[in-house]
Amino acid sequence: MLTPQEVEKLQLLQTKILRLPNGELIWNRMNDAAMRFILRTVDVKTCIGCKEIFAAGIGMGRRYDATFCSDECRINHNSRKRSL
Repeated sequence: MLTPQEVEKLQLLQTKILRLPNGELIWNRMNDAAMRFILRTVDVKTCIGCKEIFAAGIGMGRRYDATFCSDECRINHNSRKRSL
């Protein structure tokens, strides 16, 4: 059984990130052990630059401790900070 925090994280991942190219949710093809692995290795975060939600962790293209959704967003944010 998933905890309430795991369920909330799954819902964010489902709606924002983890879809197959045909639009189908990845969860439709996963068993419980696979879902738990993703919940342990992927985190849902809010970008400090653009405030968009993104996934960070194994297989997501961003490190688990990332604070920006992309390099472009990080560069833009730091450029704005320097110009103030």
